[in-house]
Amino acid sequence: MTPNPERQTYRISVGEPYPRRLPPYMVDGGILEYSPGFHLTLVFGDLSPKEIEMSRRDPIEFGLFEINGVIFLLWRLGRIDGSSPYSWQLEPVKLDDTPLAATAHALVTVVVVDRTTLIVQALRAVSWSPEFTRAMDAAIRRQAAGGVQPDGFKVRTEYTEAVLAVYERYSGPAMWMAATARCRGGE
Repeated sequence: MTPNPERQTYRISVGEPYPRRLPPYMVDGGILEYSPGFHLTLVFGDLSPKEIEMSRRDPIEFGLFEINGVIFLLWRLGRIDGSSPYSWQLEPVKLDDTPLAATAHALVTVVVVDRTTLIVQALRAVSWSPEFTRAMDAAIRRQAAGGVQPDGFKVRTEYTEAVLAVYERYSGPAMWMAATARCRGGE
């Protein structure tokens, strides 16, 4: 497995079908991708019109929780919250050698998809604070420092086991309490 410099791009529009395949096991939750640039896809079933409007306009809070080699991006959008595990090993991308500037804000695209219809309900971009951006960058670099592992299946299996073990041990509120960095989108 080697970093893929040629990632496919997609056109995403509100009211249109989500152009990518979701994992077959996907239930309500989120998928964090880094390519570089952060992309958070939030998938929910049975969203009410009020929840759709909230996902388009309400502030989003973020937290960073790292344990057992897995990064969890915590997110809270009104009454909806969750976590999105991430591992650079699963989708290795070339990391820029240039350290982030102290004032760098990462831009995060957030796509909200109705799980039942696979229609995009909201599309927005928010920024992370410089402190949160640096914390996430450092976490990804710690993961990448181990290099690309030759056995992708083993990596995926170990990652899945690690994620499940964390979810068995930590509730959502416990993850938020243990978060090493936090910010509100747009800071």
